[in-house]
Amino acid sequence: MLRFLFCWMALALLPWGALAQEADPYAWDRPSPGEQRDAEAMIIPWGQGSIFAPAMTNPEYEPLYSVYAGDSLLAVQTMGRSILARPGRYKVCLGSGAMDQRIEQTVEVHRGHATMVTPAWGGLVVSILDETRNSVKESYEIFRMSDAKSFGVGTSYEEEMGEHPITWILPPGLYKIVGLGESFNTYVNFATVDLRPGGLTRFTIVQNTVTGDFVGAGVVELGGAVRKIEDWQAYTAFHGSFIMNRSQQTTEDDPQTDLTFSSQMEARLRYERERHSVLSRTLIDEGFSKQEGLDFRTVLDRVSLKNVYVFDVIPHIGLYGRFIVESRLFRAHHYFEEGDTTSYVKIDEDGQLIKRSRGESVELSPNFFPLSLQEGVGVNLILLRSLRASLYVLSGYGFRQTYTFDVFKEIKDDTTYAVPVFQEVPSTTLRGFESWIMGELRISRNLLINAELDMLFPSRGQGDPVYELEAIFSLRLTKEISLHYTMRWRDANSPYVQRESIMQLRYTYLLF
Repeated sequence: MLRFLFCWMALALLPWGALAQEADPYAWDRPSPGEQRDAEAMIIPWGQGSIFAPAMTNPEYEPLYSVYAGDSLLAVQTMGRSILARPGRYKVCLGSGAMDQRIEQTVEVHRGHATMVTPAWGGLVVSILDETRNSVKESYEIFRMSDAKSFGVGTSYEEEMGEHPITWILPPGLYKIVGLGESFNTYVNFATVDLRPGGLTRFTIVQNTVTGDFVGAGVVELGGAVRKIEDWQAYTAFHGSFIMNRSQQTTEDDPQTDLTFSSQMEARLRYERERHSVLSRTLIDEGFSKQEGLDFRTVLDRVSLKNVYVFDVIPHIGLYGRFIVESRLFRAHHYFEEGDTTSYVKIDEDGQLIKRSRGESVELSPNFFPLSLQEGVGVNLILLRSLRASLYVLSGYGFRQTYTFDVFKEIKDDTTYAVPVFQEVPSTTLRGFESWIMGELRISRNLLINAELDMLFPSRGQGDPVYELEAIFSLRLTKEISLHYTMRWRDANSPYVQRESIMQLRYTYLLF
């Protein structure tokens, strides 16, 4: 019986395996031309017809097409949308490049009919990655091999910043892609791609970000039904580093410097489909120090999960929704001077005595606390996006909840007790206007600055504004080794460390 079931399952799976093998690597992201035209459901007025040029990808990132009646321009339209026209003969011009490089077709419009522009062109989407599969923002130039003519300069996109790839619409044929500044005759830093009529080619270039050299290129993604699964893209890496951490654990007047080893687990999951994009990013930062005569101490402990959804309304403007979780894994302690047993007291948020004790340390928080949640909806604006810099602003209405079960902080100005005082931190719930600003500046190929400012202005009577500002300076030394300097500032009411500076010499190992 088991043998029969096994054979039956094997036979049932054969057609699916055949379909996977026969998946078209040049399939479109969009439905077929006929399905696109039917989905538009345009009502053609009496006595007129229409012209329809189908889109291979998101129409907003493909060049526009034009329709001419003789030498007169009739209309300019987005790919995937129709143009109304009276019966007659028209010229359709579309594609990337200069005006004399555009593709021309002559179409005949009949009364009451939708005339389809035959998709005889080739589509091209270029992605540039580094050797750890991170998207890289670099420029390139495209030449046609038959006549060495340039069709223009393009810039790759960065998925982590919510950017979308542009789609080149080109005449079918063989093309040469070179790094910016290289000539058509170069024998280094180039790749060739053959564009088929009616096919969409997703071309990937792998670049050594230290030297800028191309180290690989080709079509690495499948199309058709398999691509629907690959709309989800995953990246997971492990970073190990040596840290010099200078921060205050309780107040700004008590800085500490530790030499420690740390590790970071980073996972990104991204969904990209037409106007919809979802980015989920998980970071687990853990650092431990061991000083002579002391036990292991946790000096860096942060777990964050950021989920952002963006719906593009028009280019550079969209709607967003986000959900963020931040916590820590281990218990937090405040350590008194080495070897000292000190008396201390714990009081609640109203100042009432909870506990009086002695010890070499005092527990500030249990596992998984404080726990912070953030939710928000609003408008996403792309104010600047270029090869060297980018600036994104998300503004809307937000909510924040901070749960501080058994969380304490040291109170320096309490004169009620003659010993150190640790007061319970109350849980809070806030709502109001929020703004999330993200910027990036690429100084050189190997030096990158990222900054992120997250603010909430609570509604009247709920308290003072809260914020977190983070700036990261990244210097790539080799393919796997980089130098990172992180600075974080938080408002005075934050249950987390309010000021910290972290220097990391980081080694990266790509898991998948």
